[in-house]
Amino acid sequence: MSDAAQQTLLILGASGDLTARLLLPGLGGLLAGGGVKDLLLVGSGRDGWDDNRWRRRVADSFAAVDARGRQVDAVVKGAHYVVADVTVEGDLRRLLDARQGRLVVFFALPPSVTAQACRVLCGIGLPEGTRLVLEKPFGTDAASAAALNDLLARLVPEDQVYRVDHYLGMATVLNIVGLRFANRMLESVLNAEHVQSVDIVFDESLALEGRAGYYDRAGALVDMIQSHSLQVLALLAMEAPAPWRPGTSATARRWCCAPPGCGTTTRQPGAGGRGTPRARSTGGGCPPTWTRTASIPTAGPRRSPRWCWR
Repeated sequence: MSDAAQQTLLILGASGDLTARLLLPGLGGLLAGGGVKDLLLVGSGRDGWDDNRWRRRVADSFAAVDARGRQVDAVVKGAHYVVADVTVEGDLRRLLDARQGRLVVFFALPPSVTAQACRVLCGIGLPEGTRLVLEKPFGTDAASAAALNDLLARLVPEDQVYRVDHYLGMATVLNIVGLRFANRMLESVLNAEHVQSVDIVFDESLALEGRAGYYDRAGALVDMIQSHSLQVLALLAMEAPAPWRPGTSATARRWCCAPPGCGTTTRQPGAGGRGTPRARSTGGGCPPTWTRTASIPTAGPRRSPRWCWR
């Protein structure tokens, strides 16, 4: 098997709740559907796990979504776990040495630890073609989100960075897109003239699930409102992107949720052709909207003809 055909998914924070409940089941579905081939799955964390315990975690998460097949079995069998502190240069070098082929690094870590790991990686460097995936929350405030974006721009080109809010991949949330922009009967009446009010209710039975340390610092407002709920609000309130292509939906959501007075955002080539964040503001101390999942001080969409109740 050629090195170019192989790829490694390195999960930092592999023993955490996010990996078991969301990331691994999603990966299992991709493997079962043939969407990923020739994958080496490497998990890492400070917990003293070994390969066998990591493989049980992977197998259990795959079984939760009934993921089966040759690729699923191969990934479970070849899964590898490395005990490491991602803020230590030597440990990160060991993790990078464990890769085979192209590398994808998934930061399933608290935002402060992610930033520390990226600073260390800036001193090490990453293999060419490495892709970085970061879950929300992205930073702890606008300033830390901007600083994290600067670190990422030093590591890889912008088109190799993926800032993820897993809520947008849920079937119920994806259905909003179809309801808003593909249902010809309802789309024309989803506006202030025909709708008296819109309530977004988040109701789940999930408790802290071992995340007390994280919630002690972040809280539900940061964890749920400024990310998941605000993204759902944006899907309901935004105008249809024209044309609809990769990136246009995110631009429409950012415009609709940015505080009044904020400008638009562009990315211009920096040193070595890498994307360098450039935020343009029209005053009022507005945070850069390209932080995507950073804390945005707003409780509702911009005023627009569609949702302007009089």
